[in-house]
Amino acid sequence: MDHKTMAPTDFEQLVTVVRYEIFSHLRRRRLWAILAIVFIIFFLILLVPPAYGVDYPPEFGMYSQVYLGFTGILVLLCATFFGSDALVSEFQHKTGFVIFPNPVKRSTIALGKFSASMIASILVICIYYGLIALFVGGIYKAIDAEFAYSFLLALLYLSSAMGVAYLISSVMKGTMGSTVLTFFLFLLILPMIEGILSFVGVKPWFFITFAGGTISYIMNVPYPQDGSFEMTVGGGQTMTIYEFYPDVWVSIAVMLGYLIVCLTLAILRFNRREMVG
Repeated sequence: MDHKTMAPTDFEQLVTVVRYEIFSHLRRRRLWAILAIVFIIFFLILLVPPAYGVDYPPEFGMYSQVYLGFTGILVLLCATFFGSDALVSEFQHKTGFVIFPNPVKRSTIALGKFSASMIASILVICIYYGLIALFVGGIYKAIDAEFAYSFLLALLYLSSAMGVAYLISSVMKGTMGSTVLTFFLFLLILPMIEGILSFVGVKPWFFITFAGGTISYIMNVPYPQDGSFEMTVGGGQTMTIYEFYPDVWVSIAVMLGYLIVCLTLAILRFNRREMVG
């Protein structure tokens, strides 16, 4: 049979979905919006201290931690912008009636969308870390090896957060609800529960947002260790304050677990979800 008449393979279909989704991100200007946020954050941190006569920290690691503290926010925005409505939009906007009858597996569509979301998000993270390496590294004339570890952890955290966003998108009924839930889950809900658990002495090592803290903590040499101290409160009573830090290898396993489980469940749900006229 002539190759030209053969149906495209799953991989070729996947590439087509990825290409279409990337064009969709560009058309909706979400990528440009988040890149604008990246540059605003970066140059504010870079220019505000000298503008007020404040010296930069003495070491690259100390100053880069200021930047890396915002990486979680960028991951949150990427998951929200590129992942929270990726699957549910096909059902809400009824585009599934056009796409699903085609000889393309739903799993291929879902993986193509996820790949496109990751490509756009990785571009954002790469530009942010590239700016830090170029300007901050230029100030100190050196870049710590831990900075490369932080970058790899950021990509892993991004992947796992995107998996969570896709799972939410696969079960929600509308894009607005999916977007709002994704945003506040990472910004408020999970950090709040982490704070409560830490307050009562339970280390929240199993939370994705807690594991993501390794992105900035990895810059500390030596790596910080868990601890506690007593604080005197009203009436002369004392209470124990706990300080927990994510273990790097445990956090890697946790983030991989979130990625695999959430993405798998998202694809299964996407495969079985029915279109409603």
